[in-house]
Amino acid sequence: MSASDGGPIDLTLSFGAPPSAAKTLRALVDACDLHGVDTPEMYGTNKDGCAPWLSDFESKVAREFGKEAAVFMPSGTMAQQIVLCMAQKVHLHPP
Repeated sequence: MSASDGGPIDLTLSFGAPPSAAKTLRALVDACDLHGVDTPEMYGTNKDGCAPWLSDFESKVAREFGKEAAVFMPSGTMAQQIVLCMAQKVHLHPP
């Protein structure tokens, strides 16, 4: 299965021979086509500054976890740093 037929997109790295650059780029293009990302910006934002596919993804995750909202973090490191900053702010400046 591939992105073009609605299947999962495998962008994982293996310990074998790396995929060719063309194959990797084709998989990324297929993923963008599948999810409606048509701008070259990092998170697919349109000219109005919103990323419809990202907002949809965050809403879906929030619903799955029974929460009002969710936020996408591109890495675990970023998520940890934000949590630490928020915890420090709440601890030093309680509401």
